Amino acid sequence: MADAQTSDTWEHTTGFVSSNIDEFRFDKNTDTLQVDFVSGDTYEYYNVPPAVNRAFQSAASKGQFFIRHIKGRYAYEQI
Repeated sequence: MADAQTSDTWEHTTGFVSSNIDEFRFDKNTDTLQVDFVSGDTYEYYNVPPAVNRAFQSAASKGQFFIRHIKGRYAYEQI
């Protein structure tokens, strides 16, 4: 199960096993989802609804959830 840690702005999710996703953070003030991939790349996805972040946190497969519900649905940039 994933662990979610909350700061003033960012909710940080770690503690899960995924072959593609290392960890992710959600900025609840700007609805920005920041995803760190195992490859070392980091991307920000914009205007992601909080409900999508919560579903991502509880998804059994983070990679499958990402592909089905995030990739290609939100504006993004590599950071």
